[in-house]
Amino acid sequence: MPGVKALNFLCSTNGFSSGAAYLYYGSASGIVPRSEVKLLPSDGDVGDSYGTGLSTAGDLDGDGYDEILVGAWADDDIGADSGAIYLYQGTCRDQDEDGLCGEADCDDGDAAVAGPATWYPDSDGDGHGSSADSIVACDQPSDTVSTPTDCDDTDPFTHVGAEERCDEEDNDCDGSTDEEAIDPSIFYADADGDGYGDPDSSTSACTAPSGYASPSSQPDCDDTEIGVFPGAVEIAGDGIDQDCDGVDSAEDPSQETSGKDEGCACASGGRPLGLWGSLLVGLAGWRRRRETSGPAGL
Repeated sequence: MPGVKALNFLCSTNGFSSGAAYLYYGSASGIVPRSEVKLLPSDGDVGDSYGTGLSTAGDLDGDGYDEILVGAWADDDIGADSGAIYLYQGTCRDQDEDGLCGEADCDDGDAAVAGPATWYPDSDGDGHGSSADSIVACDQPSDTVSTPTDCDDTDPFTHVGAEERCDEEDNDCDGSTDEEAIDPSIFYADADGDGYGDPDSSTSACTAPSGYASPSSQPDCDDTEIGVFPGAVEIAGDGIDQDCDGVDSAEDPSQETSGKDEGCACASGGRPLGLWGSLLVGLAGWRRRRETSGPAGL
Protein backbone atom coordinates (compact mmCIF):
# COMPACT_ATOMS: atom_id res chain seq x y z
CA MET A 1 0.00 0.00 0.00
CA PRO A 2 1.44 3.40 -0.89
CA GLY A 3 1.86 5.99 1.82
CA VAL A 4 3.35 9.46 2.28
CA LYS A 5 6.47 9.00 4.32
CA ALA A 6 7.99 12.49 4.32
CA LEU A 7 7.09 16.08 3.56
CA ASN A 8 8.83 19.39 3.14
CA PHE A 9 6.60 22.46 3.16
CA LEU A 10 9.63 24.74 2.79
CA CYS A 11 10.50 23.25 -0.60
CA SER A 12 11.05 26.01 -3.15
CA THR A 13 10.40 24.12 -6.37
CA ASN A 14 7.40 26.37 -7.00
CA GLY A 15 8.88 29.26 -5.03
CA PHE A 16 9.88 29.87 -1.42
CA SER A 17 7.83 27.83 1.04
CA SER A 18 5.73 26.39 -1.78
CA GLY A 19 6.11 22.91 -0.29
CA ALA A 20 6.33 19.29 -1.49
CA ALA A 21 5.50 15.74 -0.36
CA TYR A 22 7.40 12.49 -0.89
CA LEU A 23 5.69 9.16 -1.50
CA TYR A 24 7.29 5.76 -0.76
CA TYR A 25 5.89 2.32 -1.54
CA GLY A 26 5.91 -0.34 1.10
CA SER A 27 6.69 -4.05 0.84
CA ALA A 28 6.65 -7.12 3.04
CA SER A 29 10.07 -6.10 4.35
CA GLY A 30 9.30 -2.40 4.83
CA ILE A 31 9.72 0.83 2.86
CA VAL A 32 11.30 0.52 -0.58
CA PRO A 33 13.74 3.48 -0.80
CA ARG A 34 14.07 3.38 -4.57
CA SER A 35 10.30 3.79 -4.91
CA GLU A 36 10.41 7.47 -3.86
CA VAL A 37 7.99 9.73 -5.73
CA LYS A 38 8.01 13.52 -5.24
CA LEU A 39 4.54 15.06 -5.20
CA LEU A 40 3.97 18.67 -6.23
CA PRO A 41 0.69 20.53 -6.72
CA SER A 42 -0.15 21.41 -10.28
CA ASP A 43 -0.83 25.02 -9.26
CA GLY A 44 1.79 25.39 -6.54
CA ASP A 45 2.89 28.90 -5.65
CA VAL A 46 5.07 30.83 -3.25
CA GLY A 47 4.06 30.40 0.38
CA ASP A 48 1.36 27.77 -0.18
CA SER A 49 3.04 25.44 2.34
CA TYR A 50 1.90 22.38 0.41
CA GLY A 51 2.57 19.20 2.42
CA THR A 52 1.88 20.59 5.86
CA GLY A 53 -0.95 18.11 6.21
CA LEU A 54 -1.34 14.58 4.83
CA SER A 55 -3.49 11.50 5.30
CA THR A 56 -4.85 8.40 3.62
CA ALA A 57 -8.48 8.67 2.60
CA GLY A 58 -9.29 4.99 2.23
CA ASP A 59 -10.23 3.25 -1.01
CA LEU A 60 -12.70 5.80 -2.36
CA ASP A 61 -13.00 4.31 -5.86
CA GLY A 62 -13.01 0.64 -4.86
CA ASP A 63 -9.96 -0.35 -6.91
CA GLY A 64 -8.14 -1.92 -3.99
CA TYR A 65 -5.79 1.00 -3.36
CA ASP A 66 -6.16 3.79 -0.79
CA GLU A 67 -6.26 7.39 -1.93
CA ILE A 68 -3.94 10.03 -0.35
CA LEU A 69 -4.75 13.55 0.81
CA VAL A 70 -2.09 16.30 0.94
CA GLY A 71 -2.94 19.69 2.44
CA ALA A 72 -1.66 23.19 1.66
CA TRP A 73 -2.94 25.46 4.48
CA ALA A 74 -1.64 28.70 2.94
CA ASP A 75 -3.03 28.23 -0.55
CA ASP A 76 -4.84 31.46 -1.46
CA ASP A 77 -6.79 30.53 -4.62
CA ILE A 78 -10.06 31.70 -3.04
CA GLY A 79 -8.60 34.16 -0.60
CA ALA A 80 -5.55 34.76 1.56
CA ASP A 81 -4.50 31.56 3.32
CA SER A 82 -7.83 29.92 2.39
CA GLY A 83 -6.04 26.59 2.07
CA ALA A 84 -6.54 23.56 -0.16
CA ILE A 85 -6.49 19.77 -0.05
CA TYR A 86 -5.13 17.68 -2.94
CA LEU A 87 -6.47 14.16 -3.57
CA TYR A 88 -4.21 11.57 -5.20
CA GLN A 89 -5.69 8.35 -6.49
CA GLY A 90 -4.02 5.28 -5.04
CA THR A 91 -2.35 2.83 -7.39
CA CYS A 92 0.41 0.26 -7.38
CA ARG A 93 3.99 0.81 -8.35
CA ASP A 94 5.64 -1.49 -10.87
CA GLN A 95 8.79 -2.13 -8.89
CA ASP A 96 10.32 -4.65 -11.28
CA GLU A 97 9.21 -2.59 -14.29
CA ASP A 98 7.61 -5.52 -16.08
CA GLY A 99 4.42 -3.61 -16.84
CA LEU A 100 2.54 -5.25 -13.96
CA CYS A 101 1.98 -4.36 -10.35
CA GLY A 102 -0.11 -5.22 -7.35
CA GLU A 103 -2.36 -8.26 -7.72
CA ALA A 104 -1.65 -8.23 -11.45
CA ASP A 105 1.95 -9.25 -10.75
CA CYS A 106 2.66 -12.59 -9.08
CA ASP A 107 6.07 -11.28 -7.97
CA ASP A 108 6.69 -7.53 -8.32
CA GLY A 109 10.31 -8.04 -7.36
CA ASP A 110 11.08 -10.28 -10.31
CA ALA A 111 10.46 -9.06 -13.87
CA ALA A 112 10.63 -12.66 -15.12
CA VAL A 113 7.52 -13.57 -13.16
CA ALA A 114 4.36 -12.54 -14.94
CA GLY A 115 0.87 -12.02 -13.65
CA PRO A 116 -1.66 -14.69 -12.70
CA ALA A 117 -2.69 -17.13 -15.41
CA THR A 118 -6.02 -18.71 -16.29
CA TRP A 119 -6.24 -22.44 -15.56
CA TYR A 120 -8.86 -24.93 -16.78
CA PRO A 121 -10.02 -28.12 -15.03
CA ASP A 122 -8.88 -31.40 -16.58
CA SER A 123 -11.14 -34.02 -15.00
CA ASP A 124 -10.33 -36.87 -17.43
CA GLY A 125 -6.56 -36.36 -17.28
CA ASP A 126 -6.01 -36.07 -21.03
CA GLY A 127 -4.01 -32.84 -20.79
CA HIS A 128 -6.85 -30.73 -22.20
CA GLY A 129 -9.06 -28.52 -20.06
CA SER A 130 -12.74 -27.65 -20.16
CA SER A 131 -13.59 -24.09 -21.16
CA ALA A 132 -16.80 -24.30 -19.12
CA ASP A 133 -14.91 -23.33 -15.94
CA SER A 134 -11.70 -21.47 -15.24
CA ILE A 135 -9.51 -20.41 -12.33
CA VAL A 136 -7.24 -17.34 -12.27
CA ALA A 137 -4.19 -17.89 -10.06
CA CYS A 138 -0.45 -17.31 -9.94
CA ASP A 139 0.24 -20.95 -9.09
CA GLN A 140 -1.30 -23.79 -11.11
CA PRO A 141 -4.03 -25.57 -9.09
CA SER A 142 -4.06 -29.37 -9.10
CA ASP A 143 -5.94 -31.14 -11.90
CA THR A 144 -5.85 -28.07 -14.15
CA VAL A 145 -4.12 -27.21 -17.42
CA SER A 146 -3.49 -24.01 -19.33
CA THR A 147 -5.34 -25.01 -22.53
CA PRO A 148 -9.17 -25.02 -22.83
CA THR A 149 -9.21 -27.54 -25.69
CA ASP A 150 -11.55 -30.25 -24.41
CA CYS A 151 -15.19 -30.52 -25.55
CA ASP A 152 -15.87 -33.52 -23.29
CA ASP A 153 -13.90 -33.54 -20.04
CA THR A 154 -15.29 -36.97 -19.07
CA ASP A 155 -13.67 -38.86 -21.98
CA PRO A 156 -9.84 -38.98 -22.22
CA PHE A 157 -10.08 -39.88 -25.93
CA THR A 158 -12.04 -36.73 -26.79
CA HIS A 159 -10.24 -33.41 -27.18
CA VAL A 160 -8.89 -31.10 -29.86
CA GLY A 161 -6.39 -33.04 -31.96
CA ALA A 162 -7.62 -36.49 -30.89
CA GLU A 163 -7.94 -39.29 -33.46
CA GLU A 164 -11.47 -39.67 -34.81
CA ARG A 165 -13.04 -43.10 -34.27
CA CYS A 166 -16.14 -44.93 -35.51
CA ASP A 167 -18.16 -44.35 -32.35
CA GLU A 168 -20.62 -41.64 -33.40
CA GLU A 169 -18.75 -39.18 -31.13
CA ASP A 170 -16.95 -35.95 -32.02
CA ASN A 171 -13.56 -37.17 -30.79
CA ASP A 172 -11.50 -34.28 -32.19
CA CYS A 173 -13.98 -31.55 -31.14
CA ASP A 174 -14.38 -30.12 -34.65
CA GLY A 175 -18.18 -30.35 -34.72
CA SER A 176 -18.32 -33.48 -36.93
CA THR A 177 -18.51 -37.17 -36.05
CA ASP A 178 -16.67 -40.20 -37.48
CA GLU A 179 -14.99 -38.27 -40.31
CA GLU A 180 -11.65 -39.78 -41.44
CA ALA A 181 -11.84 -42.31 -38.60
CA ILE A 182 -8.83 -44.52 -37.86
CA ASP A 183 -10.92 -47.72 -37.55
CA PRO A 184 -13.27 -47.89 -40.58
CA SER A 185 -14.83 -51.10 -41.97
CA ILE A 186 -14.57 -52.31 -45.58
CA PHE A 187 -17.86 -52.40 -47.50
CA TYR A 188 -18.37 -54.01 -50.93
CA ALA A 189 -20.46 -52.66 -53.80
CA ASP A 190 -23.78 -54.52 -54.13
CA ALA A 191 -25.01 -53.49 -57.58
CA ASP A 192 -27.76 -56.13 -57.84
CA GLY A 193 -29.07 -55.56 -54.31
CA ASP A 194 -28.95 -59.18 -53.21
CA GLY A 195 -27.01 -58.41 -50.01
CA TYR A 196 -23.72 -59.81 -51.31
CA GLY A 197 -20.93 -57.51 -52.48
CA ASP A 198 -18.40 -57.46 -55.27
CA PRO A 199 -14.98 -58.25 -53.74
CA ASP A 200 -13.27 -56.17 -56.46
CA SER A 201 -15.18 -52.97 -55.61
CA SER A 202 -14.90 -51.73 -52.02
CA THR A 203 -14.84 -48.59 -49.88
CA SER A 204 -13.85 -47.71 -46.30
CA ALA A 205 -16.43 -46.16 -43.98
CA CYS A 206 -17.84 -46.32 -40.45
CA THR A 207 -21.30 -47.29 -41.72
CA ALA A 208 -22.40 -48.94 -44.98
CA PRO A 209 -22.91 -46.36 -47.76
CA SER A 210 -25.97 -46.70 -49.98
CA GLY A 211 -25.49 -49.54 -52.50
CA TYR A 212 -22.87 -51.37 -50.44
CA ALA A 213 -23.11 -54.70 -48.60
CA SER A 214 -22.01 -55.48 -45.08
CA PRO A 215 -18.34 -56.52 -44.76
CA SER A 216 -19.49 -59.69 -42.93
CA SER A 217 -21.34 -61.08 -45.98
CA GLN A 218 -19.71 -63.55 -48.40
CA PRO A 219 -18.46 -62.19 -51.74
CA ASP A 220 -20.81 -62.26 -54.73
CA CYS A 221 -19.59 -64.18 -57.81
CA ASP A 222 -21.85 -62.18 -60.15
CA ASP A 223 -22.96 -58.76 -58.89
CA THR A 224 -25.13 -58.18 -62.00
CA GLU A 225 -27.60 -61.00 -61.25
CA ILE A 226 -29.82 -60.75 -58.16
CA GLY A 227 -30.43 -64.53 -58.19
CA VAL A 228 -26.72 -65.39 -58.11
CA PHE A 229 -25.03 -65.30 -54.72
CA PRO A 230 -23.57 -67.72 -52.15
CA GLY A 231 -26.33 -70.06 -50.94
CA ALA A 232 -28.76 -69.36 -53.80
CA VAL A 233 -30.88 -72.28 -55.15
CA GLU A 234 -29.00 -73.96 -57.99
CA ILE A 235 -30.88 -74.57 -61.28
CA ALA A 236 -29.45 -77.71 -62.88
CA GLY A 237 -28.06 -77.60 -66.37
CA ASP A 238 -28.76 -73.93 -67.15
CA GLY A 239 -25.07 -73.05 -67.45
CA ILE A 240 -25.23 -70.63 -64.49
CA ASP A 241 -23.53 -71.15 -61.14
CA GLN A 242 -26.32 -69.72 -58.99
CA ASP A 243 -24.85 -70.65 -55.60
CA CYS A 244 -21.29 -69.49 -56.40
CA ASP A 245 -19.72 -72.87 -55.61
CA GLY A 246 -17.77 -72.91 -58.86
CA VAL A 247 -19.88 -75.46 -60.80
CA ASP A 248 -23.31 -75.69 -62.49
CA SER A 249 -25.20 -78.75 -61.20
CA ALA A 250 -25.89 -81.29 -64.04
CA GLU A 251 -29.00 -82.79 -62.37
CA ASP A 252 -32.10 -81.23 -60.96
CA PRO A 253 -32.39 -82.42 -57.34
CA SER A 254 -36.19 -82.04 -57.48
CA GLN A 255 -36.46 -84.82 -60.12
CA GLU A 256 -34.60 -87.51 -58.15
CA THR A 257 -36.73 -90.53 -56.96
CA SER A 258 -36.73 -91.60 -53.38
CA GLY A 259 -37.56 -95.33 -53.82
CA LYS A 260 -34.61 -97.38 -55.08
CA ASP A 261 -36.72 -100.58 -55.82
CA GLU A 262 -39.51 -98.90 -57.80
CA GLY A 263 -40.38 -100.90 -61.04
CA CYS A 264 -38.21 -103.89 -60.17
CA ALA A 265 -39.30 -107.61 -60.15
CA CYS A 266 -39.25 -108.83 -56.60
CA ALA A 267 -40.04 -112.05 -54.83
CA SER A 268 -42.84 -112.20 -52.28
CA GLY A 269 -40.44 -111.10 -49.57
CA GLY A 270 -39.45 -108.01 -51.50
CA ARG A 271 -36.04 -109.35 -52.55
CA PRO A 272 -35.04 -108.58 -56.21
CA LEU A 273 -35.30 -111.64 -58.47
CA GLY A 274 -32.49 -110.86 -60.88
CA LEU A 275 -32.55 -111.07 -64.68
CA TRP A 276 -33.86 -114.70 -65.02
CA GLY A 277 -36.39 -114.23 -62.30
CA SER A 278 -37.77 -111.19 -64.11
CA LEU A 279 -38.13 -113.19 -67.37
CA LEU A 280 -40.01 -116.00 -65.60
CA VAL A 281 -42.41 -113.53 -64.03
CA GLY A 282 -42.99 -111.94 -67.44
CA LEU A 283 -43.78 -115.30 -69.10
CA ALA A 284 -46.12 -116.25 -66.30
CA GLY A 285 -48.01 -113.07 -66.76
CA TRP A 286 -48.29 -113.62 -70.56
CA ARG A 287 -49.70 -117.11 -70.06
CA ARG A 288 -52.37 -115.89 -67.67
CA ARG A 289 -53.43 -113.23 -70.14
CA ARG A 290 -53.79 -115.93 -72.90
CA GLU A 291 -55.84 -118.12 -70.58
CA THR A 292 -58.22 -115.39 -69.63
CA SER A 293 -58.51 -113.50 -72.91
CA GLY A 294 -58.20 -116.18 -75.67
CA PRO A 295 -61.15 -117.83 -77.65
CA ALA A 296 -63.14 -120.53 -75.91
CA GLY A 297 -61.65 -124.03 -76.15
CA LEU A 298 -58.07 -122.81 -76.70
